[in-house]
Amino acid sequence: MIGKPEQRVWRALTAAAKRLPQPPIMQRVENRLSEGMPDVFSFGCVGGVWLELKATRWPAHSNKTPLFAPGDVRPAQRAWLRRAARTGIAACVVVRDATACWYVIPAAALETTLRVPAEFTRNAYGVGRCALAALQKAHGVEDR
Repeated sequence: MIGKPEQRVWRALTAAAKRLPQPPIMQRVENRLSEGMPDVFSFGCVGGVWLELKATRWPAHSNKTPLFAPGDVRPAQRAWLRRAARTGIAACVVVRDATACWYVIPAAALETTLRVPAEFTRNAYGVGRCALAALQKAHGVEDR
């Protein structure tokens, strides 16, 4: 179930999706039978992607502060995303930090991203303050 801070992330992404010329179909997934499944499946003109939504209260200001607090990504979530990456399923974590900056972290990069300083995360995965840019990055629009 999506918690309150993550509901704000969901609302921002769905509002951004409506501004696209061809909005993706975005479906929240409430799976009480299987732990770790991402919050949202989004299917657009370039394919589908699973999105794990995160709203972190940690601003990624200093080079030593990690983007995620311990426990922000549960072990079952990491396991699901790792399996997805190994089998070629498009999945990523979409994060909005306390300063309203957005990050899109591919499932394959999640394990190392949890341990690296924020400066690397910001440079490698930051998309600025725009929910639309985060959604496009998650769908790989600018990479195709």
